[in-house]
Amino acid sequence: MNILPHRKSKSDLYVSSNGRLVVRDTDYFNERVRVLLVGDTRESATFIAPEKRNDLIFEYTKGLNLVLEKVPHIQNTLMIGGAGFSYPKYYISRYPEKRMDVVEVDAHMVDLAMRYFYLDELFAEYDLHENNRLRIIISDGFDYLAACAEEYDAIFNDAYIGNVPDKDLLSENGVRQIKRCLKRNGVYALNLITALEGAQAMRGIMADAILKNHFRHVTVFPCTSGRAREEKQNCVIVASDTDYGF
Repeated sequence: MNILPHRKSKSDLYVSSNGRLVVRDTDYFNERVRVLLVGDTRESATFIAPEKRNDLIFEYTKGLNLVLEKVPHIQNTLMIGGAGFSYPKYYISRYPEKRMDVVEVDAHMVDLAMRYFYLDELFAEYDLHENNRLRIIISDGFDYLAACAEEYDAIFNDAYIGNVPDKDLLSENGVRQIKRCLKRNGVYALNLITALEGAQAMRGIMADAILKNHFRHVTVFPCTSGRAREEKQNCVIVASDTDYGF
């Protein structure tokens, strides 16, 4: 399939040669933000104002962060899928006692995050080159998990290409590897675009069923209120062998 080249607008800071990746400054709920588009899907975003550059914008990232609110003892975390590094920036800046590994399959994404999404500022402000609180690993998520000898308190899965999730991580074997890399009372949280009911809910139903084969407690919740349960939306699925009350 041929990809039509993207026509650059005045607000575009970067457009890839095939038009697939676009970095654009725009307005979002009366705030000036910078977004990373993959195709026509918003993959990541950051506020442009210096005092807000590490704040969360999208509701699904706030949903992922509920894990830390419910399970405050979490210290060592893995995130699969970096993109613009919006959640890792928040995590590092808000929780000085915690650390995170981020697995990103595309080194070019890391370059874009450094250049356009203020990841370079985060490294400088929090001495991340020296203290190892944020480690970036260029790898496929499943491949990293399959070879990983480390155990994490929490694993976050935000591995998407546009609006398509990493299917290997949603499989039985993928969840098995995730479970293997979690500590005994660890938590797994997955961002999934799915309906909660109806014809478009199959992705969520299948993910829920597979997770229940490996974890005692699985909870699915939408990231925004007021949307029809039959409508595709960002949902967070939390899985653990310990009941944390999600």
